[in-house]
Amino acid sequence: MPRQSVTARTVRSIAAANLIVAASLGVGLFTNWSWASHVANAAHAVFTLIFAFATLLWWRKRRRAIQFPLGLCFWPALFVGLLAVAGPLFMLIPPFTLAAVFTMDEIAGEKVVQRKRSPSGGWIAVVRYRAVGAYAPGAGRITIGLRPTPLPFLERHLAGPLGTDWGSDHAFIQWVDSATIRIEEKNVELPVVGTRARWPLAVTMARQLVGFAGTRVASHIDWSPEDREEQPLSEECARWQVWGLRPGMTVEEVRRLDPDLEYEQYRTSHDVHLWHVVIWAARVEDKKEAPELMQWRFGYKGTLFTDSAWGGDRINGFRLSAGAIPLNEIGEPVQEVPVIRRIHDRWGPPDYASDFPLPAPVAESWSPPVETAEIWVDETCGRVARVTAGDGPIGAGENQGSTAPHRYYSIELYDLAASGIEIEMFLPKTRTANDHE
Repeated sequence: MPRQSVTARTVRSIAAANLIVAASLGVGLFTNWSWASHVANAAHAVFTLIFAFATLLWWRKRRRAIQFPLGLCFWPALFVGLLAVAGPLFMLIPPFTLAAVFTMDEIAGEKVVQRKRSPSGGWIAVVRYRAVGAYAPGAGRITIGLRPTPLPFLERHLAGPLGTDWGSDHAFIQWVDSATIRIEEKNVELPVVGTRARWPLAVTMARQLVGFAGTRVASHIDWSPEDREEQPLSEECARWQVWGLRPGMTVEEVRRLDPDLEYEQYRTSHDVHLWHVVIWAARVEDKKEAPELMQWRFGYKGTLFTDSAWGGDRINGFRLSAGAIPLNEIGEPVQEVPVIRRIHDRWGPPDYASDFPLPAPVAESWSPPVETAEIWVDETCGRVARVTAGDGPIGAGENQGSTAPHRYYSIELYDLAASGIEIEMFLPKTRTANDHE
């Protein structure tokens, strides 16, 4: 009898240890908490996997003596351990292989460049800097974490990696108050949010693999006639198009307008898939009407997006650059941009027009920040549109480096019935650093 009591106590202790190990690693996998050290995070995953295999072997030898419900406690550690190790392994599978090489090199050279204690003293904000090479713009990337002062070996991820043009000798952040951090370079404020759920790396990679393959296949599927058939657009609703593009078109229909249409494989999530669109032939016609209009074929930001891999190949929305036009002495465009004129003629006066300052560029990466916006909302046709603009010098392409001021334009048009599209997201709002993640 005493021997059986000791055995039962041992089984319960090992089962409890298995659950504790699994739960501790699970917190790091499914939330924004982790160890402060990358080495500790890797060691935790490897230890959990080894511990899981060892205890499972021990359990298999004694499973006849261990009741079924208690035996279930020996599996969670194996599950989370495999999940943690699978993430880095997924990174070795194309198309992620090259990104994995660069990422590992970045992490290997990563260094802490700033520590800043909160005004209340309860937290220490830690900024890590990763230098990047010619494969990425800017000087490097930064990540921002928060460590509780009593437990500095733990860290809560706040933002990053964020691109930066600063070197590692800059003060990247300042505390505004105990609940807010300001990223100095971007002049945005980052709320000190609490614990947040997140997908483990392995799940994220698997979803991207499905999205990468699925969307490329789905975009070429000859969908059933019921899916292809659309209700004829009324004259009122047919006006919601730009350069022949409109929400509701299929990828194949867009490809007939633009042979350069290309799936942007590295800019996908499970639910949204992006396509690079140039529609150069249509834009060249605008330049014939307005010779002073500056447009760029390469480095041009034209983006379509569709639903999840198997949800369909119909376009839910797009964002297009309309180029840049010189400004005269009083700061007005020397000539109206043809596509912008057609938009005003076709869509009428905007429902909202306001200053719309944003640190994000209008269109091309070198364009100035957004300064103004015109917004149209047509709930009857289910469309929301926005034209943004900003003034600045020509920064790339033809006449690169010119100091002459130009007005850049960008056009967006979306289907309100598409998942994730709401009118409020187009109206002026406060921008936070979380928008960069």
